[in-house]
Amino acid sequence: MQWLGAHALATLRLAASSSLSHLKELSLSHNPIVDADVALLLSATWPLQRLLLVDCLLIDRAVAQLDVSLLQSAALRHLDLSLNHCIGERQRIKVHEAWVASDRFAAALAF
Repeated sequence: MQWLGAHALATLRLAASSSLSHLKELSLSHNPIVDADVALLLSATWPLQRLLLVDCLLIDRAVAQLDVSLLQSAALRHLDLSLNHCIGERQRIKVHEAWVASDRFAAALAF
């Protein structure tokens, strides 16, 4: 397994902020993701429909941004946060509540 380096993540951040980006599916699984990257990946200008963040060493602080970002990202239909063992039960509940509040009953959310 090879992790994305700082340069690759910086390039991804630049691409995500571009209004020209049409990426609909992204897997960053098994790569450590920092707080700012979570918010960026779920920003309203990023049309992701499927985002896989499996085993990304996410912590509560990073996941706390998800509940706000989920409400801003109308395109997101599948979010996988499984194997992020540092996410506490309280944060899982908050993200789930935001997911339901954003009217994504048919969409998939995995922990």
